[in-house]
Order: sequence, then structure tokens, then C-alpha cells
Amino acid sequence: MRVLNIILLFVVTISAESLPIESNKTKVDINDTINSCLGISKKNLDYCTLIIDKDKKSTCFGIVKRDSGYCAMVKDEDMKNRCLSIALSDITHCDKIKDKDSKQVCKSLYREIESEENQEDCK
Repeated sequence: MRVLNIILLFVVTISAESLPIESNKTKVDINDTINSCLGISKKNLDYCTLIIDKDKKSTCFGIVKRDSGYCAMVKDEDMKNRCLSIALSDITHCDKIKDKDSKQVCKSLYREIESEENQEDCK
């Protein structure tokens, strides 16, 4: 359950950062959040392909495939650093994240993924 909470917090943080302040979450945003969580937790690219938002999709692919090329396509710098931390197995990218909470989520996700304990379901 701990892994699920970390992944959900990671994905929700990504979602919140990509939304305009005055915007409400739409069905697409919610579906993107669920598909990101499932893609990352199950290491299944099929879920990543269902994501609409380009930054979220690239982040999902970068993390699941551990391919920094996808991370390089992410425009949001904090999201890019999260992606790079996992794709390159280099936690120092988490330190480049400006938001304190996002930085901590990045480090927690990194540790969980590196320890290969993320076999939880997102539902």
C-alpha cells in the first residue's frame, strides 16, 4: 500500500502542476492520472499510451522504459527531473526540483522503484 500511495502522490503532483490554477479536473485529467499510476506501478506501456497530456505521457514512457530520451521531451522542468531520476537511476535529479514536497515525492518514488517493490494496484 505504501508504494501505491507514493505513486499516486507522484502522479497527482504531476497532474496538479500541469493544470491552470483556475481549471477544474476534467475526465481526461482523471483518466491521465489513473493511467499514469497504472503504467508506472505495473510497468506497462499500454497504460502510458492512453495518456492524453504530452508531458505526462512522456514521463510515463520515460519511467517505465527507463529511457531519458522521453524525459528530454518533457517541458515542465520538475516533471523532467522526476522522470530523469528514474530513467537514469540518479536520485540527484530529484534535488533539482524546486518544490519541497515534489522533491520528497520524487525521492520516495525513486527509492521504491529502485527497490522493485512497486507491484501494487492503483484501484
